[in-house]
Amino acid sequence: MARVSGLLRNIHMEENALKRSRINGGKMKIKVKVVGPLHQYVQQPQGEWDLSPGTTVDQLIDLLGLPEKIKKTPITMLVNAKFVKGSVELKDGDELTLLFPVGGG
Repeated sequence: MARVSGLLRNIHMEENALKRSRINGGKMKIKVKVVGPLHQYVQQPQGEWDLSPGTTVDQLIDLLGLPEKIKKTPITMLVNAKFVKGSVELKDGDELTLLFPVGGG
């Protein structure tokens, strides 16, 4: 029963995102946070972006203007606090957080 409830919730969220996209003229709003030392490489480390549906995390990273040498280093990417790969398509209302990987011992 919980699985069905979760699926229905996901369908409802997708429908709302589609409605917002239509209202925004086919654009979706994505919140971006670039944190830690990585923020020094972008002009706007926090903000909201209007993007076309189907935009991927990698495409948004290109738009942020990170230098090529930095894009070649490992970057931790989170969408709505979940680890993702650069090929993931963003959805209206998503929050993308970018940072260098954190390690410790």
